[in-house]
Amino acid sequence: MIIASILLSVRASYLQATFAVALLGGLVALEYYGLIPHVHLTGFISQELYQDWRFILASLFVFTSTIYISVYMATSIVRQLREKERQTVSLTKELRGKTEELQLAYDKLNEADRIKSQYLRKVSHELRAPLAAVQSILKVVLEGLTGEVSGKTREMVERAESRTWELLKLLNDLLILSRSREAKLEGRMEKVNIPEAVQRVIGLLRARFENKNVVVEAKIPSTLPPVLGDRESIEQLFTNLIGNAVKYTPRGGRVTIRAVSENEYLRIQVSDTGIGIPPEDIPKIFNEFYRAPNAVQFAKVGTGLGLSIVKSFVDVHKGDISVQSEVGKGTTFTVHLPLAAQDSEQHSSGGEETEVIGMEIEEHKVVDIKRR
Repeated sequence: MIIASILLSVRASYLQATFAVALLGGLVALEYYGLIPHVHLTGFISQELYQDWRFILASLFVFTSTIYISVYMATSIVRQLREKERQTVSLTKELRGKTEELQLAYDKLNEADRIKSQYLRKVSHELRAPLAAVQSILKVVLEGLTGEVSGKTREMVERAESRTWELLKLLNDLLILSRSREAKLEGRMEKVNIPEAVQRVIGLLRARFENKNVVVEAKIPSTLPPVLGDRESIEQLFTNLIGNAVKYTPRGGRVTIRAVSENEYLRIQVSDTGIGIPPEDIPKIFNEFYRAPNAVQFAKVGTGLGLSIVKSFVDVHKGDISVQSEVGKGTTFTVHLPLAAQDSEQHSSGGEETEVIGMEIEEHKVVDIKRR
């Protein structure tokens, strides 16, 4: 009966139970009236009881009750299970529909973001040339090549030139961010020598940290294996990380770059003795245009795009980036980039180090590069 209740409908299950009760009742009646022989099973009940109508009715009542109760319980459980199954199927269909809708919305969002990036890149590119021309003209005026500039006029022109430079920096960052997000680097991937890339970046930033009296140290073994990546993107990554470290480090501070190979990755750390990042701001520092409140107080000028660009380039290279910071003591950014496939010539994480060290000259420190 239980199997029948699982396989059949409720109505068919009760009909099956009724047929079983009727069949047993018919057999008992035929046996009671002697139409079929009685086979006695010794050891269960006495032989005379099968002729006692009260015992026969009680036995039939117990059997019938047991059959119908079993059918009721089984069909009730099966009904609930089937209802749950219908709900699951319905929910599955609904989730499948929602998934398709979400995928469609995601595709549309990606397309809108791509169009926005293209538009942003085009507008930034179109604006950069005239702004650069304006800045050049303002510099010519400030240098007195068009005639003497009075004090008040010079102040106004200097402010205009400064604002123009800030706009150019913003446009440049927007172009770099757009390029990092749309980067198709498969055809541009090559082996990039990290010590050489860091030296080039430090050379470009030399004037900036000389003016701030900040010492920059690059403690990088010259025998490090190369990473697999786009040279321009990796150098931009270092430019932003080291530039940020210098920018938010007070005068007389120190910035240290370290690198070591770990399994299939190169670990690069850029540490500074700067203002640090409050814990509540760390999850947001890679967001576009975000600057921590203490960063805004320390350096008024900034686009808030530098770390967004870094994160985009790290993601494109299938690496990762993390940050540790303590307010008032400094910040360390750690980047992992995949190593290039090894040639027959083996590299190691030890060996000669390329270091940038500070030297006391007159009233400020000049940074020089040497090998040791």
